[in-house]
Amino acid sequence: MKETQKKATLVALILGVSLSLCACSHPANPLTQVSKHDAGVFLANASQYAQKKLKWDRDAYGSGGAYGFCMTQTTHSPNCQTLYKTMLTFAGQNTPYQSLTISELTDRSTFETLKEEYQGAAFNLLPD
Repeated sequence: MKETQKKATLVALILGVSLSLCACSHPANPLTQVSKHDAGVFLANASQYAQKKLKWDRDAYGSGGAYGFCMTQTTHSPNCQTLYKTMLTFAGQNTPYQSLTISELTDRSTFETLKEEYQGAAFNLLPD
């Protein structure tokens, strides 16, 4: 009986260590690894890039404002999903954000943390 308990404890310990290593290996959200200002400017520029690529009406959202519009909606519409995917194309061209995922981009708590910086950056963007 004691031998069985030792094996079970050892297996549990190995499993726990393995799970801990897996959890630690996932990179952190790139938006939280830079200053709030830099992340806000990136989001405004990425939104402006996506709006231009998708030919969205700049007057409806402002230059770079579509991301904020989409993030404040109760549900993400198909148009917003397209915006997010296009923003990720822009992210792929910008070193600190290349690993950004759609779930990280649309994380509501991250958005709430960066909202003021993003809105300020979007407000100050020059029309493209």
